[in-house]
Amino acid sequence: FGRYKIINLFGVLFTKADNISIVDYNHEGIHSKQIKECAILGFVIISILCVIFDLSIFWLLLSYCTFYLLYGIEYCCIRLFHHKQKDAYQDVSFEEEAYNNQTDFDYINNRRCFAWIRYVKFKSN
Repeated sequence: FGRYKIINLFGVLFTKADNISIVDYNHEGIHSKQIKECAILGFVIISILCVIFDLSIFWLLLSYCTFYLLYGIEYCCIRLFHHKQKDAYQDVSFEEEAYNNQTDFDYINNRRCFAWIRYVKFKSN
């Protein structure tokens, strides 16, 4: 885990702490929603590619990795073009949405689908 307390893999939380604060739980809940949305997005895109290119349906398994693929691409772009390198982690759109709303305990129930998209930006604050 390194310096991280919690890791969210495919909506399952792994922690090295004995208990999780409600804020951390809400933060990870936001990530779980993002993971589900990205899996649906990946499923749609890969389904279309499977039909167009007559690919095996086993490629659909990659749809579960869409969140991590987008996260990694955005993180690498931020690391390459970001002036404040130590802040790259929190500037990833998924993290920015989660950090900005982790104390709003109704956010998960009231957020719009793909809300993380509005946090994607090419310029850092």
